[in-house]
Amino acid sequence: MFNVQTPQGIFRRYIFWLRYDGSRFPEMATNVRGCGVVDTMQKCIAYIAGDAGNLTRVSPSSRTDSGVHAIKTPIIAHVPIIDGIGLDDTIEIKERNIKKANAILDKIDPGAANLWNFQSVHPGFCSRRHVEYRRYVYRLVVPRSMETYLEKPSLPLISEMKYSWILPPTFSVERADAACKKLQGVHNMASFFKHRSRDRHLDAFENTTKWLRHVGITRGEGYNMHSTDCDYYNVTVVSRSFVREQIRRMVAVIASHAIGRLPLRDIDWLLRTPHPANFFAIAGMKAAPPNGLFLADVSYDPASFVDPLPRYVHPWDVSDAKRVQFPPLDD
Repeated sequence: MFNVQTPQGIFRRYIFWLRYDGSRFPEMATNVRGCGVVDTMQKCIAYIAGDAGNLTRVSPSSRTDSGVHAIKTPIIAHVPIIDGIGLDDTIEIKERNIKKANAILDKIDPGAANLWNFQSVHPGFCSRRHVEYRRYVYRLVVPRSMETYLEKPSLPLISEMKYSWILPPTFSVERADAACKKLQGVHNMASFFKHRSRDRHLDAFENTTKWLRHVGITRGEGYNMHSTDCDYYNVTVVSRSFVREQIRRMVAVIASHAIGRLPLRDIDWLLRTPHPANFFAIAGMKAAPPNGLFLADVSYDPASFVDPLPRYVHPWDVSDAKRVQFPPLDD
C-alpha cells in the first residue's frame, strides 16, 4: 500500500467521496468556529482512525461558497497508520469504517452529509492538480404564472428555497440556451471573477482563461416535491477549473438574458473586455444565490490514484523546517 514516512510517523493518503447539504453547514472550508464541512470531515476521519487520529489532516479538492451543495466531491486525507493497519486494508475493514463514519455523521446532523466511498492513493497524487474536470449543476425553478410567482409560496416552492433559484415566468428556455452557447468554449473569464478592489492592490490576477467544455440547460425535476405549476431546469457547466464565484455569475447572466433583462451584446462585452469590475458595471447585476448550485462530480483518470504523473510533494510530507508554500490553484 501507499504508506509514507513523515517526521510525525507513518501515514497513508486517502481520497474520500462525500455528499453534503450546504444549507446545513456555515461554510465548506475550515472556519474559526470549526464546524464547516472540512472541519466536520477532519473530525469524522480522525474518529474512525482511532488512536493518534488527532494527527489526521484533510484538504478539499474544490472550494465552494457557503450554501453551495455537493452530490459527489472528494476530500484528500492524510491519516496515521496505527499498528500497521490502514483504513482500507481489507474490504471488511473498509466497509466497517464507511458505516462508522456515516453513523457518526448521522448523529451530528441527520441527512447533512454522508460518505459514499474512499480509497488509498499514491502520496504523489494531488486531488486538485490531477482533476480532469469538474461538473456543476445549477437548479432553476420557474412558476408558470405570475400569480404563482407572486403569491405566498406553495409547499413545493417552500421545499425548493434552499436548493434552487426561483425565477419569474418571463423566463425563456430558448433565450437561456442562447446565453449558454455564448459562454461555452475558451474565454478569459475575468469579468466573472470575484476579485475585490482591495485585493487587486495586493496581487495580480490569476490565470482567468478557462475552457468551458460544456454550458447547457436541460429539463429538471423537483428537489423534494414536484409541482405541476412550475417548470424545472438544470444549468450544467463542465470545466477543469473555475475562478472564484464564476458559475454563480455565469448563471446570473444566463438568467438575466432568459427573463429579458440583458441583451446578448452585453454578454459579448463581458467576454471581450475581461475585468472583475465589469460584472457590476451592468445595472442591477449580482451573482446568482449559492443555494441553487450543486457540485455534481469531480473526475479523475483512475490511473492517477496509483501512478500519478507528475508526482507532487505535499507539505504534509515534510518537516516544518523544510515546509514549502505551493502556489494556489484556481477551482
